Amino acid sequence: MDTFADEFRAGLIRKIGVRISAKQDALLKAEQEVAKLRTEYEQLQKTETRLNSEECPPLVCPSCFYERHTSSPLRAIPFRTENVDLFECKTCEHQWQQPE
Repeated sequence: MDTFADEFRAGLIRKIGVRISAKQDALLKAEQEVAKLRTEYEQLQKTETRLNSEECPPLVCPSCFYERHTSSPLRAIPFRTENVDLFECKTCEHQWQQPE
């Protein structure tokens, strides 16, 4: 009887080891996803705070200012239409039109 019990026990140990390994992998993936979501959430909170509390300075890219939390200067670029000034961000290359 000990032989049968020992074989059964050894088989269970192998099965449990496989299941534990799979659960560890799943937990690691879940923890990585939670960390990623937490980072994204914190970034959104910072952006919301800046949107509600600060005005973008003149000639600074609004996209960089609000979303990237940087003050990236805009540069004027030639544009053929009258009554419109066209600016481009040096960092993200986003273009902005500003009526005169």
